Amino acid sequence: MLIIGFYSKSFLNLFIIYLILNCIKTISFYFFSSKIKNIFCLIKKVDIKYIRNIFNKSFPYYFIQINEIIKTSFIILIIGIYFDFKTVAFVSTIRTMFYFFPRKFFDIISELLQFEYIKLFTSRELEKLKKLYLRQNLLIVSLSIIYLIICYLIGLKIYDLWTNNEFTYEVKLFYFLIFDCFFFLISNSIISFLKSINKFFSISIYTLISQVILITSMYIAFLNGKDYEIFFIISFILSFVVFSISIIYFKKSLDFMRSK
Repeated sequence: MLIIGFYSKSFLNLFIIYLILNCIKTISFYFFSSKIKNIFCLIKKVDIKYIRNIFNKSFPYYFIQINEIIKTSFIILIIGIYFDFKTVAFVSTIRTMFYFFPRKFFDIISELLQFEYIKLFTSRELEKLKKLYLRQNLLIVSLSIIYLIICYLIGLKIYDLWTNNEFTYEVKLFYFLIFDCFFFLISNSIISFLKSINKFFSISIYTLISQVILITSMYIAFLNGKDYEIFFIISFILSFVVFSISIIYFKKSLDFMRSK
C-alpha cells in the first residue's frame, strides 16, 4: 500500500485496492482450507481445563493485541474527534511511513528468530541460544541506528514526495516519531526471547498501561485545547519509559538462559 501511494493520490483508489487485496486473501484462505478434508471436532473430547489453561497463558498476547488496536485505530479515532480530516491524514500517513512500515520489517527478524529460540531452549543448547539472542539485539540496534540516519538524511524528502507536499508540519514532530519507533524496535527485540517461551506477562502489562496513559493524556489535553502535537511528545516519552523497563528484561533473559 505504501508503494501504491507513490502512484495514486486518491484515497478512494487506495481503499479499493486495499479491499481487493483483502478479498484475494480471504478467497485464497478459503481455497486452501477447503483442500483439507480430515479436519473434524468431537465435542466429547474437548478438555475444558486444557482450554482454560491455554486461555490463561494467552493473556499476554491478548494485551499485545489490545495494545496494537489502540495504536493503530483508537488513537486516530480520538484525533479525528477533535481535529479535521487533513490532520488525521497527516498523522496517519507519517506514522505509516516512519513507524508502522519499519516495524513490519523489524518484526520479520524478531518473529522468525523466536522459532529458533524455542528450539534451542527446549534442546537445552543454552550457549547457542545466548549467542543468538545477543547477536539479534546487536543487529536490531545497528539497523535501528541506520534507520535513524536514513530518516534524518532523506526521510522528510521521501514523505513530501509520497504525499505530494500536501502537509505543513513541525519538523520536531518527525524527530519525536522516529525516536519513538527507535525505542520501540529495541525494546521489542529485547523481549523477543521471553515472548518465545511465553514469559512476558509483566512487560505486556506495562506496554498496555503505557497506551492507556497515552489515550487518557491525549483526551485530557485535547479537551483543554491542546494541539495534536502533544500526541507525538507523550508517545515518545512513554516509548522511552517502556524501553527503559525493557532493559531490566534484557538482564532477566540472560539470567533465565543461565539458570536453565
